[in-house]
Amino acid sequence: KIGSSTVCGFFKGGKLCGMVSFQDSAGSYRCSIDEVRVLKELTRTIFSYLIKLREYSTARENAEYAANYDELTGIMNFGSFKKSVKKYMDSAFEGDRFVLLMSDFSSFSYINSRYGYKEGNELLKCFAAAFSYFSDKIKYICRAEADRFCAFADFESGVIPAFENFTRRFTLNKDLAGGDMSLGIKIGAHILDMNTAFDFDNAYDCVSLALKYSKMHNLSHCSIFKPEMREEINRSVEIAADAKKALENKEFKVYFQPKVSVSKNRIVGAEALVRWVKPDGTVVTPESFIPLLEKNGYIVQLDFFVYEEVCRYISSKLENGEEVIPISVNVSRIHMLTNDFSNYILDMVKRYNIDPSIIELELTESIFIANEDAAIETMSNLREKGFKVSIDDFGAGYSSLSLLKRLPVDVLKIDKGFFESQHVEGNDDIVLSSVIEMADRMKIDIICEGIETEEQVDFLKHSKCDKAQGFFYAKPVPLNEFEDLV
Repeated sequence: KIGSSTVCGFFKGGKLCGMVSFQDSAGSYRCSIDEVRVLKELTRTIFSYLIKLREYSTARENAEYAANYDELTGIMNFGSFKKSVKKYMDSAFEGDRFVLLMSDFSSFSYINSRYGYKEGNELLKCFAAAFSYFSDKIKYICRAEADRFCAFADFESGVIPAFENFTRRFTLNKDLAGGDMSLGIKIGAHILDMNTAFDFDNAYDCVSLALKYSKMHNLSHCSIFKPEMREEINRSVEIAADAKKALENKEFKVYFQPKVSVSKNRIVGAEALVRWVKPDGTVVTPESFIPLLEKNGYIVQLDFFVYEEVCRYISSKLENGEEVIPISVNVSRIHMLTNDFSNYILDMVKRYNIDPSIIELELTESIFIANEDAAIETMSNLREKGFKVSIDDFGAGYSSLSLLKRLPVDVLKIDKGFFESQHVEGNDDIVLSSVIEMADRMKIDIICEGIETEEQVDFLKHSKCDKAQGFFYAKPVPLNEFEDLV
């Protein structure tokens, strides 16, 4: 009893968290034992009700949060983003213009597999936090799925460049564990004009196509949706689907292009290339299907098909006691995203009882751009097992020279761009002669690609490069024609 009030507290975890107070307007009053018992029971009932009410309120808030926000990053989820954009567009005025932006990381699955999901999740959280502030024109942002993010903003001339600059800065400033991989972000945009009826699903489909276009063409800038993109992407999907059936139907054929000793005028090696020959005899050029198969990962099966055909050919030559010349095969960048490439290659030469030194693995500079350390480690290990390693299109990129410091190679294939004209002269002569001299001093074998004229052959005869490959000697041909050439 305290004055004219009777108070009963309720506790949680040993701490006072509330009380029930009964006032006696008549003045001082002393409760009986039964009244105290009833008061305690009533307090427990009120306390239980209040706790349930608070738990219900918290659960409702949590449910609303889960329904509208992404658990990992804390920004809007796709469903909430879609509702917010539609609501905003319903109240927009005719003539208003907006833009839907979309981005995702290049090879994010590789980031997860190489660095772990924890590192991948941290990357997404950092991106989401920075994503919120790249422009004051943004109205809503969301994590649509996995590593894909979207933004809805007022359209002004500077908003897309601001988005490009933001992604560029983020990829340059964000280091993964170990810092041995360069990040890449592809972006797409779709401009929304209120002069036409707004359909969110159609707009989202358009910006998704713009993003696919950026990824398909490996663009470093933002692709803005155009109707013709749909036709090109659909055609690409059809080609990719047809290519899968073509492999099952044995429509792919391995062709061989000779490598020739200029001084001896004889074939000293060959490069294995793939051609798609349809049942009607139509030949599909590699430029039409190789990039698409690299995008969907099916290039791995096609490459393994080529490797098997090459080993089968070499094995048959060995069994017949015939002379065998080295054969080079191309290695796609997608192989560097898998852990079983080395094991497959080693198992293959073992099954066919082939000396690894007969097989030359040709790499392009693009293989090393996104995952240089992994690629160097893989190729160094295979080289130690006896395989020859060559850099294809040397001189076409910007970091070819830096690769030579880190990756021991056996062969440099000089890019055909040095031989675009009939005569090698001017700066091409100076650069090419310097590269050949450098390779010679490093004890690296050299072969020049794209040789098509007698003048180009004469240049090679007076240089330290004795091997050539090009139409002057032979185009890629089927196996039986290659055997005749040999």
